[in-house]
Amino acid sequence: MKKLRIALFPETFVWLKRNKGIIYNSKNYKKFTFSRTDEIDTLCNTLTDLDRLYSVEISESLLNNKHVKQWVDRIIGIEAGCLIEENKKKSKLISYYPLLRVQEDINQIKWNHNKNVGGKIIENLHELIFYFNGSLHGSNRYFRQIYFPIRSDRVIDFMNVRMFVDQCINVRLNKLTFIGDISRYSGFEKLSKWVLTNDYPVHFVLLAEDIEENITQYELFHSDEISITIIINKLSTFSRHFKFYQNLPEKVTLSFPVTTVSQFAAVLSFTEESGLKNYAITPLYTGMNRKFFEEYVYMTIDELNNTKLSKREVFANMTLNTYSFGKLHVMPEGKVYSNVNEAPLGSIGDPVYDMIYKEMTEGKSWFRVRDMKPCCDCVYQWLCPSPGNYELVIGKPDLCHL
Repeated sequence: MKKLRIALFPETFVWLKRNKGIIYNSKNYKKFTFSRTDEIDTLCNTLTDLDRLYSVEISESLLNNKHVKQWVDRIIGIEAGCLIEENKKKSKLISYYPLLRVQEDINQIKWNHNKNVGGKIIENLHELIFYFNGSLHGSNRYFRQIYFPIRSDRVIDFMNVRMFVDQCINVRLNKLTFIGDISRYSGFEKLSKWVLTNDYPVHFVLLAEDIEENITQYELFHSDEISITIIINKLSTFSRHFKFYQNLPEKVTLSFPVTTVSQFAAVLSFTEESGLKNYAITPLYTGMNRKFFEEYVYMTIDELNNTKLSKREVFANMTLNTYSFGKLHVMPEGKVYSNVNEAPLGSIGDPVYDMIYKEMTEGKSWFRVRDMKPCCDCVYQWLCPSPGNYELVIGKPDLCHL
């Protein structure tokens, strides 16, 4: 009788949840789900035993089982593994189960901190977001979902912004984002001159209502060094300055928030008729439009089946929150957050190192992954995007139709 062995390749992931399983090839993005049987469970559990080198013997009689045969054929079909006839003269295929050791990294951070050698922790900081002031047209609901100006009478002094950035400089800091009303910010002239001379990509998020009176006078709109998102709350505001918007460089993105199906249809129709290219339609949760989100925002099974994540991206989903990780948000009153929906880490005058260490060892944002119910019982757990702010605002961890 032939000796057969099924071996999975190192780019392949196997996950078993409740009565289902999934095999995902992160090299070609192909996958399939299957119903669990005792025979397939035994094979999967042996495959994922680290001492088995991601392979398991399979008898000819077991291969005649129609469920097992279909399972093996599908593995081969998506190039996730191969069936080997063992031969003493041939070397065994060596493969390894894809394993990530997160806790070791956290323990190392704590050990370095206790030994006073934790300076490199700051290299986990990738983006700084400053809400430098408030806007009369801002929203204290919407800024918790997307980058959106808030309503506030407080203002961050430009020198405090600059000193905070100087504290945060590291080789991985790659973006500075400024959100607010530039027409009412007394430090805007200093800020604009400074951002044009610093070494970091800069992004401004502005409301159309705040800039429409002097819209043609802002040099920022024509700078190759700065990207800008202009939020268009009203199509009427946009229409008055359509020619100006139409001639803006590609680094300016027009964002159209929508909260209803009719708004979505109106914006979509307008953008198609006007020939706009660099725009985004962004859903916003009002507390009353759950059905709209269920129809247009919730993930579908087709979207999950079309997910294309590399091995590294899968590990990222398993380890950290790809939306929040590495970001600090500074509010007009000076409080610093890892996520604006959580408690502050400190204030703009506190040591940055202490705030980053607190988030990495105690925080709820940078490492918020889908390890909660019902996501932890779903085979798509690590293929689904990291939980974002919509989940926090709506109060539902799984915005999907599964």
